[in-house]
Amino acid sequence: MGIIHTRPQLTFKYFYLGSILIFIGLASIFSINIILSVIICTTGLFILLSIKGFIINPEENRVKSYFNIFFLKFGNWITLDEFTHVVVGPNSSSQEIGKFSNSTFRTNSYSVSLLDQQKKSHELQEFITYENALEYSDFISKRTGLPIINKQELIKNRAAKNRKSRK
Repeated sequence: MGIIHTRPQLTFKYFYLGSILIFIGLASIFSINIILSVIICTTGLFILLSIKGFIINPEENRVKSYFNIFFLKFGNWITLDEFTHVVVGPNSSSQEIGKFSNSTFRTNSYSVSLLDQQKKSHELQEFITYENALEYSDFISKRTGLPIINKQELIKNRAAKNRKSRK
């Protein structure tokens, strides 16, 4: 079966640090050694474009959330037992719920995440279509043995229940 690697995604965790290093490198081109300035700019660029990802090893029952900088993956392996569910649903930053009228639901993307015992969500992958997110969550669920929570269906059911109670 093998190890599951999620598609690496850019992270802006160290955006400001990378931006400052690039600015210092560019500003120091004429005042200090040009080679040192290029090294500072390159370092800033690598930090600015750092990548996060997830590795799941179902055979060894472990998971690693990593931060990739200079092609090195920093992160700790933890046991898969610390996770309770695979969650599929709309990205929270892209959903809108109407206040005074019928609840409306619009989203630009869907995510598949692992939910840990402290109810913290660890995003594995983001998808443009709901069908692709469902397919991937099913794949992860089958490989890890974790049950799926479908937030999209929960939101739709709650909206339908609210509409019925108003009538």
